[in-house]
Amino acid sequence: MTHLSAAPIPPANRGNDRAVRIMHLIPRYTNDGTCRVVNSLIKHTDPARFQTFVGILSRDTCSLQPLLDMGAVPIQFDMKHFADVSVLAALIRELRDKRIQVVHTHRIRPDLIGRIAGRWAGVPINVSTQHYAGEWDERGKVIGRLVRLLYRLTLPLTQKIVNISSGEMALLRGAKVSPAKMAVIHNGVDGEVFFPANPGDDHGGSFVDDRPPVIGCVAFLTRRKGINYLIAAFRQVVDRHPLACLQLVGDGEERPALQKQIAALGLEERVTLLGNQTGVPRLMNGFDIFVLPSVWEPFGLVIAEAMACGKPVVATNVGGIPEIVEHSRTGILVPPAAITPLANALAALLDDGQLRAEMGRAGRQRFLEKFDARIMAAKYQSLYDSLL
Repeated sequence: MTHLSAAPIPPANRGNDRAVRIMHLIPRYTNDGTCRVVNSLIKHTDPARFQTFVGILSRDTCSLQPLLDMGAVPIQFDMKHFADVSVLAALIRELRDKRIQVVHTHRIRPDLIGRIAGRWAGVPINVSTQHYAGEWDERGKVIGRLVRLLYRLTLPLTQKIVNISSGEMALLRGAKVSPAKMAVIHNGVDGEVFFPANPGDDHGGSFVDDRPPVIGCVAFLTRRKGINYLIAAFRQVVDRHPLACLQLVGDGEERPALQKQIAALGLEERVTLLGNQTGVPRLMNGFDIFVLPSVWEPFGLVIAEAMACGKPVVATNVGGIPEIVEHSRTGILVPPAAITPLANALAALLDDGQLRAEMGRAGRQRFLEKFDARIMAAKYQSLYDSLL
């Protein structure tokens, strides 16, 4: 049985029959990158023109209050697993009852369910944002092939696939998806959440009061994020900068292995595993350098968040990251899984305070020009208009 939230339709939208009714369909409501992007998109979508509903396929522990505060109407379902198609009937009923005109799906599971339900409910427009084309391949070859087959079979039911980077679009082109059906809209960051704590006060890039320099990383602790390479590189960094600290924000299945690696390299006093945190903007503002050592990254939202905070970046030259980081201007790009180049890049920034400050300022400016959530929302609204 599907349970729906009792969230009322926000008063500002009641009786506004001219507002386009859009439903964002997501797997679950958490603090991951997908939901942060959806939050930013909702926040900066014109409420006079669009009434927003959020369909949440599976329940989680996160509060839905942020959605309510933004005037969105959350609708929760009880999808138990990937093959639980019982959610279809409930979703179709909600799409019809709410007179949804645009279904905007995020991630593979909502893509498949949303396309089928949207067609049966008579929703005229289906838009899919492809956040990570390879997410199901990580669950094994059999599951990956099955999901890719279902994805191809339901492709005719969607009008436009939005890729979050050109790197992701290249993957879908390789999967025989027509370029005419695709577009690229980079993810955006909410500048009212991520911003420099002390704008204009970078102390010339020097470390204040001789405090230890802090290198920070925010990521799920999975193999794809390459944290093991970062820890190995940081061993080399500490040999050159004995007071340097590494703070890792996030959790995941690799945590036990990473703890063993930290101990084996004698880094217990210099590396801190902070786990999942709610105050990420505050933590980011405490970093001197932000690093993301991913083996593959469809976009790299945390990089744009760090740049919004005015931080210089060291990251791997994979996926969508080169579309965010301008090498030698806003940060330093290194090959994936390359320990010594990663260590050298981090050490180079620790050595040069002026370079850190210049890259931080350039990154902040690039965020304002390219990756502000308002820019992303305007592009999506233009896309909706073109399809309606």
